[in-house]
Amino acid sequence: MERAGIIVEMEEKARTRRIERNIFRFGVVLLIAEGIFLIIVAVVRPALFGKMLALISAILVGGHLGSIPAGLAMGFRTGEVICFLCLFNLMWLLLLFSLVINLSDRAGGSRFVRRMVQDTHRIAARQKSRVGQYGMLGLAVFVWLPFPWTGSVVGAVIGLLMGMSIQRIMLVVVPSMIAAITTWTLGFKYIFDLTAHIENWFSPALAVCIILLVLLLHFRRLRRQESKQD
Repeated sequence: MERAGIIVEMEEKARTRRIERNIFRFGVVLLIAEGIFLIIVAVVRPALFGKMLALISAILVGGHLGSIPAGLAMGFRTGEVICFLCLFNLMWLLLLFSLVINLSDRAGGSRFVRRMVQDTHRIAARQKSRVGQYGMLGLAVFVWLPFPWTGSVVGAVIGLLMGMSIQRIMLVVVPSMIAAITTWTLGFKYIFDLTAHIENWFSPALAVCIILLVLLLHFRRLRRQESKQD
């Protein structure tokens, strides 16, 4: 019986490692595909390429709350914003989550990557007590929230800290991420449409204010982290 239990445990670990490798491989495939797409756009439509780079910067810095109004203000259609953000965030989730799994207990990786993994772990550890008491529903809501310190990557790490399997984490986080991008994009689009008749400048000004607010919150959080480290 003991030997059978060891075999089952070894098989489960091997299965988990395969899933981890597949997650990373799929993330790399998405990264390559999106890179090729951006190169083609840069050659064919340089102006659109510049907008896409600006949108990617908004995603990395401001999360959904910054990138969605930025994309709409730059003239992207609702469906384009949803598709682009879903694909980019899925790629980012798979790659960074793989790094968190593989580098959390290791010394490897560059200083930038290690710090990014440590910051993600730190944020997830602080949020675990709030999210964990509501289980998978709490995790889904956390991923759905559009703030910079929430989102799919931190949510996936919270799932790990809660003891969830990688399969279950992906089944909760990925649909919640897609639902968040879709609902918040439609919500911001509705607000922009309501305010469009007031003045032509109002919707872009609203987007700029939202992005500035996100940046302020983001840098405030970074300063708090640096003060705690000191």
